[in-house]
Amino acid sequence: MQRIRPLLNRIGNVVKKPRNQYIICAVLLLPLLGINLKDSHNWGGDFAQYIQQAENIVEGKSQSDTYYVFNPGNAYLAPPSYSVGFPVLLAPVYAAFGNNIFAFNIYMSLILVVSGLLIFAFLRQYLSGFHALLAVLLFVYNPWMLSFKASILSDLPFLLFFAGALVLFKGYRDSIFKSILLGGIIAFSMMIRSIGVILLVVIAVQFAIHFIRFLRTGDKQYFKSWKMELLPIPVALITYVLVTTFLLPIQSESISFFSTLFHFRELGSIVLKTLDYYIYYFQDFFQTDTGDWGFISSVTKATMLTFLILGLINSVTRQMDYKMLILFFYIGIVLSFPNTTQGFRYLVPIAPLLILYIIKGMETVHLTAIKKTTYLSISIFLIIALQYRGEIKTIVNQSREVVEGPQKDEAQEVFKYIKEYTEPNDTIVFTKPRVLGLYAERYSFTSAPEITLAESKKQLEKLGYDYILQCDDLSNPPIDSILRADSLSYRLDFSNSKFRLYKHLTVSE
Repeated sequence: MQRIRPLLNRIGNVVKKPRNQYIICAVLLLPLLGINLKDSHNWGGDFAQYIQQAENIVEGKSQSDTYYVFNPGNAYLAPPSYSVGFPVLLAPVYAAFGNNIFAFNIYMSLILVVSGLLIFAFLRQYLSGFHALLAVLLFVYNPWMLSFKASILSDLPFLLFFAGALVLFKGYRDSIFKSILLGGIIAFSMMIRSIGVILLVVIAVQFAIHFIRFLRTGDKQYFKSWKMELLPIPVALITYVLVTTFLLPIQSESISFFSTLFHFRELGSIVLKTLDYYIYYFQDFFQTDTGDWGFISSVTKATMLTFLILGLINSVTRQMDYKMLILFFYIGIVLSFPNTTQGFRYLVPIAPLLILYIIKGMETVHLTAIKKTTYLSISIFLIIALQYRGEIKTIVNQSREVVEGPQKDEAQEVFKYIKEYTEPNDTIVFTKPRVLGLYAERYSFTSAPEITLAESKKQLEKLGYDYILQCDDLSNPPIDSILRADSLSYRLDFSNSKFRLYKHLTVSE
């Protein structure tokens, strides 16, 4: 024992060095590059539009030059074009490998690895390296995250830049380089997701708070570095405008698109509904499939929510700093957005803050019976990590399966037929228009599945179309009803076990 203790002390001294902690964190994150890599994608829709816009960047085309026909009557589906942040990130991969889902999967995994390192760097500012490392590992290796990284969506890239901004927020006023870098990172986060603008709002609010304190007290410490404090704002705005207006402009409708989705007259009821929804999915993030031991996950998810609330209350009563402002602004916007179909997706970018306040909540609970907090941390880590085991095994075993989506043989067959036997300018009504546009290279749109037959028919006639494509796995009741109600106006041109392509007949036909 006397021989082992000096060795353990030596190992402890090595691990305490910050550089070594980052190396250890990176090594433990590297397995993410080999877990759940797929060469197929679900039907989604967003991923296809991002890839199409990345292709346009590589080929020097306009961001709006896609096959997706925007339907104002079905605005919730997607804007005419997304902002260029994520397509810019995808462009190098597309340039090297084309529309290769497997290559994009590796890329998304790499983004998660770097995001994990940035989250570690952020938590390291407030926690010990040991606790920060355990927290990061529990987050990135959560079965939901391992499944989600196989989707080509903007959430993880936004997390990458959001976490980078969080790292720089502390102490950026002391360096002109950090101030400019923070502004650039915020600009790119805004190009990925418009909600990134809250980072600029927080800077402005902090400046206002410091200015008010200066006026009240005359203490110059609150106002001595105001130029540095505000510098990220013009840097971010100028960079954003240059890129999205001159270098890679998007359609003007896309800029105002998201504001039209908010219903401020119903804000109260929307917030109550979305709050209940996101509390459920926050807890569901910790609800893993443990079979007969499922009660452990139930205890875990309740405990995590309790610790989060305790951490938030404790932090609010002490000081309203930039972390709290970012979290409250972000959550406020998410709760005001009347969308309850995204699960944990919209909470991913603020995961570093949620993790921090969960741990801060744990610190408010004084367990005098446990003298070594390290033992408690390891125990919690092992309890949660063991719950992951079953689902991680399932994810690994299913990673090579072709998921239901455009890579399935039946989908590839109908896309090939459309490319060979329809005209380049034909428009096809399909539930997943952006996917059809990417893989069949034909213009496409759809109506909302919850509207009436008459409303759907009116939208189709207004935009004009040549074909309707049906899929057994992707029903759209109004469009299905149109085909049944007016069968003489359509001719079946193609069918297989899942798809049917109907030609919309004109009077002459």
